[in-house]
Amino acid sequence: MRHRRVSSGHMDYREYAPRPSLADYVQCLWTLDGRPEGDPGGVDPVLPDGRSELVLHFGDPFERVSAEGLATTQPALLFAGQLEGRLLLRPTGRVSVLGVRFRPNGAAALLDMPQHALVGLTLGVADLQPALARSLDEVRDAVVCAADAVALVQARLERWGLRDRLDPRVRYAVEVIGRHRGRVSIDALAHDACLTRRHLERQFRDQVGISPKRLARIARFQHALCLMDRPDARRQGAHTAATCGYADQPHFVRDWGLFAAAGQAWSPGVEIDEARLARLLDAHVYRDAAGELGTAAMELANAYLATGSPATNGSAHAVSPKSEPAEAGLCST
Repeated sequence: MRHRRVSSGHMDYREYAPRPSLADYVQCLWTLDGRPEGDPGGVDPVLPDGRSELVLHFGDPFERVSAEGLATTQPALLFAGQLEGRLLLRPTGRVSVLGVRFRPNGAAALLDMPQHALVGLTLGVADLQPALARSLDEVRDAVVCAADAVALVQARLERWGLRDRLDPRVRYAVEVIGRHRGRVSIDALAHDACLTRRHLERQFRDQVGISPKRLARIARFQHALCLMDRPDARRQGAHTAATCGYADQPHFVRDWGLFAAAGQAWSPGVEIDEARLARLLDAHVYRDAAGELGTAAMELANAYLATGSPATNGSAHAVSPKSEPAEAGLCST
């Protein structure tokens, strides 16, 4: 079984490629083991990545922390729907987690319900599909750590997942969005998938949970995060915006505010010095074992987005948004 391992402090994170029978709807499985370092009351933000997850806790469950600071203990076996904003989690003790990361449309193969009803929620699997929950609870009872459960969980997914539920037109659209990192025309995408735009949007609501436009924005945002996190990347906001297809720096910052900075928005007339923000992130960011932006970086970014810096003449680096070239679609002759 192929897997990738990343260790950070007292945390060990590993990714496992799914079995071929699951690859149509599962992107990977992952495990996270250890004990968190630092402030025991600190929270870790999870950012939207366009994917739902199935999560099994073999250690102490995490708490979900609201924007008001209220904490709710999560179920030991849960389904996390698509995110449209950041999710704050707090470990409560020993961490031993196994996650199944679905492809953007993949959860529909396991849960026969409209995915838009699960957006932003972390629900117990027992509340969604009791028989599946009983099957996975048998796995939790049979092993003591997440790594030992990888093969067993895959076997259960083979039993419960139904690839026939997945619409091939939605799968095609999802793959194009991912391949081009969100730089696509939704009208052209719908045409190539042999659907009207409204029909494509309805199918996405049912099978992905979010609209194709929102999935494209998340894919573009994630690409920008990767560029900012590369030590050899050019740390200029205009360059990042242009590379990822943003119209200008404020457009990029608006997406940052929407997806990462607790909904803080850029205000007209304020020019965000994205290069300075990148330097702050470069100096202070850390990534936890799960690969999400750390709390310290999020606090820095939030504070800077709230204040910005005065706009100066000629300081905005506008670029033309570009979509990737059209490719052969399902309707191509």
